[in-house]
Amino acid sequence: MQKTQQEYKAAIDKAMAANDRQAAEELSRMAAYLYGDYKPPVKSQFGRTLAQGASFGFGEEIEAGVRAAAGALGLAEDDRGYEEIRDEIRGKLTEYKRQNPGTALTAELIGGIVPGLLTGGLGLAAGAGRTGATLARTAGVGAGEGFLAGVGYSEREGLQSLADAPGGALTGAVASTALSGFGSGFKKFIGERLPQRSATIVQAELQRLAEGTGKTVDEVIADVRDGKIIAENATLMATLRAYQSSLGEAGAMIKKRLPERAAETRSAATSSLQRTLAPQIDDPNILRGMQRSDDELRLLEREDYQRAYETVPQVTPEIASTLENILQRLPAARTEVDNIYSTSRTLVPLFVPDDAGAVRLQRMPTLEDAEVIRRALDEEATKLYRSGSGSLGSNYADAASDLRSMLDKVYPNLNATRARAKLRRDIRDAFAEGRKAMSRNADEVEMEVERLQSTPQALEAYRSGVMASLRNQLNRQPGAIERLANPDRQEGIILRTLFPGESIDDIIAKLDIAAGSQRASQDILRGSQTAPTNIAAAQIGSRGSMEQTLRAATGDPIALAQIVGQQLAKAAPDLSEADRKKVVQVLLSENPEFVRKKLVEQDGLQELTAKARTIAGAMRGSVTQQFGQRGGLLTGDFFAPAQGGN
Repeated sequence: MQKTQQEYKAAIDKAMAANDRQAAEELSRMAAYLYGDYKPPVKSQFGRTLAQGASFGFGEEIEAGVRAAAGALGLAEDDRGYEEIRDEIRGKLTEYKRQNPGTALTAELIGGIVPGLLTGGLGLAAGAGRTGATLARTAGVGAGEGFLAGVGYSEREGLQSLADAPGGALTGAVASTALSGFGSGFKKFIGERLPQRSATIVQAELQRLAEGTGKTVDEVIADVRDGKIIAENATLMATLRAYQSSLGEAGAMIKKRLPERAAETRSAATSSLQRTLAPQIDDPNILRGMQRSDDELRLLEREDYQRAYETVPQVTPEIASTLENILQRLPAARTEVDNIYSTSRTLVPLFVPDDAGAVRLQRMPTLEDAEVIRRALDEEATKLYRSGSGSLGSNYADAASDLRSMLDKVYPNLNATRARAKLRRDIRDAFAEGRKAMSRNADEVEMEVERLQSTPQALEAYRSGVMASLRNQLNRQPGAIERLANPDRQEGIILRTLFPGESIDDIIAKLDIAAGSQRASQDILRGSQTAPTNIAAAQIGSRGSMEQTLRAATGDPIALAQIVGQQLAKAAPDLSEADRKKVVQVLLSENPEFVRKKLVEQDGLQELTAKARTIAGAMRGSVTQQFGQRGGLLTGDFFAPAQGGN
């Protein structure tokens, strides 16, 4: 039975699929004999057709040029010329398009997307809006694409192919402008509507919380960069309490991390404070470190005096006479010196009283003897002043001053030694006064600091004394850091008074961070004591809850619990446990880049829609190219004579 034309076609396709070209050719000859000029299916030209779309129809010219050049250079066996190769390729493309119109069109459209993507999709102008400027740009882009397609797909030779350019440019411009309406609608739907709804629920919640801080996103990120975390913002306490009240991972993360961070920031602030107030003491225990320093200074003082004494085995006769006169005139000093010598293992008694009670030196005084007597005079003068015997005390003080002047003039090394000893005592006294500073009036501290500025070592010791008292407070009093950070509190004022003219912004910043951490840990985990009152006040005037509010205001615990529960429910949106965990991770994060990414960067769906807009723009260019191709073919004959005919 004779096969139908369709059966022959099916058989030929089957043979071609099996790569049996001989059978396909035999079947084709039989079909041609029976049904006329029937050509066998050509080998797939999908790749070449796609290349045509990617090159605006210049693909066969480019391939022919490359192959002809390769043959001429001996790089290929095919030595045919450019035109012969080009015409062969064109014939295959034409026949492939005739036999497979749908596939060929698809290949050209896909290929046409490539130049649009390579240029970032100039066709995105189609989705840029419908203003006059953007429409003009869209028309210009379309005209350019249509121009190239008209020339590239033209079947005319040489410059005559330009005859197809005007029609291609015109239809390309019209098509591109018309399609821009679709592009604008697409952008509006994808670029505006979807991102608002497609941003993940986690990102939406984070943005809501960021807005709740009263700061811009940039300010929130800047705070994280400065060492703070979003969770410590005072306006988010109710929300964080709602999150931590859950029994899931989000609540567990808050319960675990907030106390840890409170301890870390307190330790960092304390260390920074100690480096600022007591940089000379490397022991965390300031008292112990200062005691060690004082012991070292006392030893140095003793050694210093000993060196000075060894250089002067005997004082001058004038000084010896002065000492004898002092002991004779001031009996209290004589008694004090006698007590010192009688209890010392190293000092040999200096004088003995005669039968008449007069003082007689039994040996020549040393420099140490002179200094012992001077100290005795000073101590006795102090006792007399304190006991109210001012006149008598002046006698001893004047004698001590005269003796000191005489010794310093004759023995300058002793003066330097005495100055160093005085500095040690000043340092010790300043440290003791510094330990009392935080309990004193800020004005008194200011005056004390002004006085000590002339002696930097004493001022340093005073600050160390302040740190010694603060260390105990910082470790035991939760509100101590917050009081120090507050410039309006007594402690904050005193802290700033300790550094006149000096910047302590860094330590203040650390104190502020630590204060926020302590406050967040306490208020979120333990609950603010004023929260029920605030919530009840917020409910006043709300519809349907007046009775409940009034009951809460009178202290009804059930009503209070109901209101707190309602408010916490509002504070915690309906998120899944996994979503809550993601939100909390950002709220607790100390990484500004991580926070920025979660708050402002596009999520996966938004990135996808951005790519979709690019592809849509490039697709618009691909379609415009098709219009330009056909427009050139339709109007080319009209313009051909102007280009010199065929």
